[in-house]
Amino acid sequence: MYSDPKYFVEHGILAPINEYVNSINTIIMNQFPAGKAFEYLSADTVEEADDQKELLYSLTVSGLPPHKLILKLGSPIILLCNLQST
Repeated sequence: MYSDPKYFVEHGILAPINEYVNSINTIIMNQFPAGKAFEYLSADTVEEADDQKELLYSLTVSGLPPHKLILKLGSPIILLCNLQST
């Protein structure tokens, strides 16, 4: 059941806390079929407070994706909120 990579394409996992979501995403990406992992970082405009960037990166704000997102080719992605509606 869980060894089939297509299982999670057809099913969803609900989690009440972003911390749980990030942990589940890490576990799933590690079990996803072998392939190159791509790391995507959030964009920021904090220029004057370079020493505070690490603090901002560590925060998990409800409704926003994490600072670092690691995905593999073919991994399913669900967009729940379009931040740029234009």
